[in-house]
Amino acid sequence: MHQQRQNSQRSVIIFVFVALALLLAFLECAPNQQPLETEEIQDLRRQFREALDENLPEKAEEVLVKLEELGAKITDGDRASLAKLRAHLAEVEASFEKAVQSMDLEEARLSLGELEKLKSDTREQVSQIQKVEAHHIELAYPGYERVTLPEKSLERFHDEAERGNHFAQMSLGFAYYHGKGVVRDYKKAARWFTLAAEGNYAMGQVFLGELYVAGNGVPLSPLDGAKWVRKAADQGFAIGQLVLAAFYVEGIGVEKSLEESRKWLKKAAEQGNEVAIRQMETAPEIKKKPEPFDKKVKKVEAVQSEDALRDAEHLDLGENGRNFRTSDGITFPMARIFSGTFNMGSPEDEPGRNRLQEYLHEVTISKDFWMGRTEVTQGQWQAIMGNNPSSFRDPNKPVEQVSWDDVGVFLEKLNKKMEAGVVFRLPTEAEWEYACRAGSTGGHAGDIELMAWYSSNSLSTTHPVAKKESNAWGLYDMHGNVSEWVQDKWDNYPDDPTVDPIGKKGEMRIYRGGGWSNLDKEVRSGSRRGDKPGVASSNVGFRLVCTVN
Repeated sequence: MHQQRQNSQRSVIIFVFVALALLLAFLECAPNQQPLETEEIQDLRRQFREALDENLPEKAEEVLVKLEELGAKITDGDRASLAKLRAHLAEVEASFEKAVQSMDLEEARLSLGELEKLKSDTREQVSQIQKVEAHHIELAYPGYERVTLPEKSLERFHDEAERGNHFAQMSLGFAYYHGKGVVRDYKKAARWFTLAAEGNYAMGQVFLGELYVAGNGVPLSPLDGAKWVRKAADQGFAIGQLVLAAFYVEGIGVEKSLEESRKWLKKAAEQGNEVAIRQMETAPEIKKKPEPFDKKVKKVEAVQSEDALRDAEHLDLGENGRNFRTSDGITFPMARIFSGTFNMGSPEDEPGRNRLQEYLHEVTISKDFWMGRTEVTQGQWQAIMGNNPSSFRDPNKPVEQVSWDDVGVFLEKLNKKMEAGVVFRLPTEAEWEYACRAGSTGGHAGDIELMAWYSSNSLSTTHPVAKKESNAWGLYDMHGNVSEWVQDKWDNYPDDPTVDPIGKKGEMRIYRGGGWSNLDKEVRSGSRRGDKPGVASSNVGFRLVCTVN
């Protein structure tokens, strides 16, 4: 019994000591315990977790600062997750900067799409990418149109465009407009350009404006076209200012005004736009009173062939000229080109020469032929085809936005209207260069400023045909205004002398002469460019050759 009492006392003593130890531990910790979190802190924790889950480092950082200010505890895991997200943001920013520095437009767009997910404010990056786009547009516009987006990029751009990424919307607009990786569809192009433009993306506004001026995928409306271009210009976007300056010269959607044109040209030049700087010295004067503005806008689609065909009728034909007429009276002024031998290509010391494409070789043109004194005009195209696909509407300007395939349809319809034995076709590349040179051997057939509309003086638009000087054989605009499709497929020149050559290899078709957007070196007599037969551009038209059997 005594032993049991001792054990019981011992148990009580042990229990008391344990209870005291627990009490002391509780009292020691109690002062450091956090009070129950407020609803504000709980809400901030939720926002912090959401920002991490949504990969938004800037938002997560902002919430973290608020939590720390309120004395809330932040776990090491949360800090590590935020640090990882910051590192990813820095990596994407570095990728974007690298793409901008290298002028890699596609990679810059993709990186910007990723940045838009990670940052709430990408205005600085938007400004940078617009400069890259401006570089592509002003210095290599025809080449920019030919950029083909890889299939994976198209898929990614489509996903990003649906989420509201304006740069992806622009990329899809270009893809559908030029048929790059997708079937050409002007309405889809207009849809994506519209979304980008409504998102206040300046380049989207410029190209949506061009769609309205051309009536491609949207109702024909120069007024709406000028409205969208002005939005881009008002943002300070140099390309928009340059295009608006051209609209004021031509009276496209606005009253003709040399003063307004120079104002916008000056704004673009002040931003360092090279084209605007060059054109400040050569902006054309408006010498006649413009027709009433409301009448011009109201009848844009209907004003087609009559005046243009009348001008063609009265074009000075010279000694070797002749008017060819269709059965319904459509006139095509032609110049007779006599057979002969010349050196095709360019010498090694010619500035701007492409040594791989233009090596000199002797060519003989064995038969006389007739060549169009001018590029085919919009009025002539309208009279044959019943439509006008051109971006720069005026019946006296060269038709453009026509593919090599489109020209084939035009020729088929035109030849059905001609008397037996008269056949119109495209010139061969050799015929074209022979006629362009007209006996000359230099880079151009004369003074380029007097003979050509090109990037330095065109104000980013085409001009009525035969307003510059002709070459020695009476052919106008062989340099500049629009490039001109020829028959040939893209092929290397032969090494030996040849007679009546025509390129028969490759998928690409060739165009020659350069256009309103091309540099001096690209409007040389020997310069060669080309594209797929189904591609159309505002920089490319064509000129006719006629044979009489």
